[in-house]
Amino acid sequence: MEEFHSNCDYKMSKIIPLPFVNNPPRDWNTIFTVLVKASVETRDKHEQTICFVTFDQPLYQKARYILSCVDPTNDEYGLMNVRVRLGGFHTLMSFLGSIGFIMDGSGLKEAFACVYADNSAEKAFTGHAYSRSIRAHFLVQLALATIIFESLELTDEQKATFDGFLQNLRKGNLTDDMQNEKIVDIQRKFTEHIDDIEKKGPTAQLWIQYWNMLAVVKEFIKAERSGDWDLHLEGVKRMIPYFHASGHNNYAKSAHIYLQDMLELKDAMGEYPFEKFKADSLFTIRRTDKF
Repeated sequence: MEEFHSNCDYKMSKIIPLPFVNNPPRDWNTIFTVLVKASVETRDKHEQTICFVTFDQPLYQKARYILSCVDPTNDEYGLMNVRVRLGGFHTLMSFLGSIGFIMDGSGLKEAFACVYADNSAEKAFTGHAYSRSIRAHFLVQLALATIIFESLELTDEQKATFDGFLQNLRKGNLTDDMQNEKIVDIQRKFTEHIDDIEKKGPTAQLWIQYWNMLAVVKEFIKAERSGDWDLHLEGVKRMIPYFHASGHNNYAKSAHIYLQDMLELKDAMGEYPFEKFKADSLFTIRRTDKF
């Protein structure tokens, strides 16, 4: 991904830490103090219309409740201009845990044990060990893709086209190559083949559902790295049913509220500031200048 986007304008964010609040983070007073401080900093010093504050789910829930209690006619702290965001990293970790819950008993955990030791495989399966979980899931998806491609009927010309596409990945422009008519045709054929496999029974449905869940993971990571706001919201939207199915009720509830708030963001910010917010990918923090 880094090589594909080496020519893109991708700059490192400037991160300035604010003073610490010497109080337990879960305390309501701590969260309220942080919201007020953020509002004052952005409104008075930087003249921003909307202030964004990001929390992980337990604190997000409390912060969102505080903001819902603000009286618009008596907003002395300017909290009506604050929007809280749900932290993407722990949201993705929770989603990985949802995948593990749904796939429990399918043999996926045993596949993870072929990559890691048993204890490490367990943590990767539940999503607690993020890097290991991502690597294991992507390896399993690669194995599934190999099996699916072996059963996919392609003409000799299509096989040659696809082989050339793979060999030229690092040399050409990926975006242009993906729009090639022959590659689009192969992609359509692959999608139709997956749909046919899904109809073969409950086991096939389970593993195709797993494939689709990993597609959500990849899209969400892409959105966070590339700063694609619409793709980010689409990723959150697609996660919600799986949060409900796996019993991750707190994340399901928070993701619903977060999605609703962010869909109303354009009306709160105004069209021009919102388009600039999207175009400049201002919702992401870039710790390096690498994609």
